[in-house]
Amino acid sequence: PFSKSKEVITRLKELDKPFILILPSNKINTQYFRIMKNEIQLIIPKKRIHFDKQINGETPEGWKNSCYFDCFYYCYKMNLKKDIIWLE
Repeated sequence: PFSKSKEVITRLKELDKPFILILPSNKINTQYFRIMKNEIQLIIPKKRIHFDKQINGETPEGWKNSCYFDCFYYCYKMNLKKDIIWLE
């Protein structure tokens, strides 16, 4: 789904509804996020987020639950107390 992040973010912005997305930290540098620079708030986890894969409720054999990149929570219209929140 990260490969479709531009399309997803563009559509969510069009809908103008509050949302929170988990995306790689480097997405903050993209042009489509720069357009929303005054509307996006970030939640930064203390540790790297690791993702689990499920197919029909089962973890595939050989699946490694590790992630080689950092992710942030990108928040739109969530009215958080701060624009950047560092989780402890």
